[in-house]
Amino acid sequence: MAQAYRWRWDGSETALREAKSTLHDAGPGTGAILRSHNPELIRQEHAAWIVATELVHAATRSAAAIATPFRKGPHTGQPVAARHLSFTTARRTLITTVRAGTATASLPAPARAAAHQRALAVIATARVTTDRHRHRDHMIKSRWAFPHAPRGITTRTAPAHLHVCGTAA
Repeated sequence: MAQAYRWRWDGSETALREAKSTLHDAGPGTGAILRSHNPELIRQEHAAWIVATELVHAATRSAAAIATPFRKGPHTGQPVAARHLSFTTARRTLITTVRAGTATASLPAPARAAAHQRALAVIATARVTTDRHRHRDHMIKSRWAFPHAPRGITTRTAPAHLHVCGTAA
C-alpha cells in the first residue's frame, strides 16, 4: 500500500505541481493562470495546456529510455525513470527546438531525426536530485562566538573559588 501511494504521489501530485510551476505568473496572488475570459476560450486554452504538458512528459519518457543508468548513489546501475529527469529542462529544450526550426515536418527526415536525438540527449542528462546523499555529517553554518579570537586557541580552566559574604568558602 505504501509503495502504491508513492507512485500515486509521483504520478499525479508531482506532475501537476511541476506543470503549474512552469507557467509564467502561476500561483496565488500573481494573476490568473488561464488568461482567456470567455468560457469556451478557457476550455480551449486548458486543453492546449494539457496537450503541451503531456508532450513534454512523452519526450521525458523517451529520453529516460535512452539515458545511461545511474553511476553512483543508492540507484547505482538502475535504469533512469522519467520521474528522475527534469520537467523544466525538457520544456525549455523543446521550446528551443521549436524556435530553432528543427522540429518542423518540412525538414528532411535525417535532419529531423538528428535534431530529435540531440534534444532527447539533452533531456536525458538533466537528472533531478531528490536527496542529498551526504557522505559526512551535516555542518551547522553559524558565526563563531568570538570572531576576533584565533581559531587555534586553547581554552584554559582554573579551579573555581566561591566567596560567601566576603569569606572564602
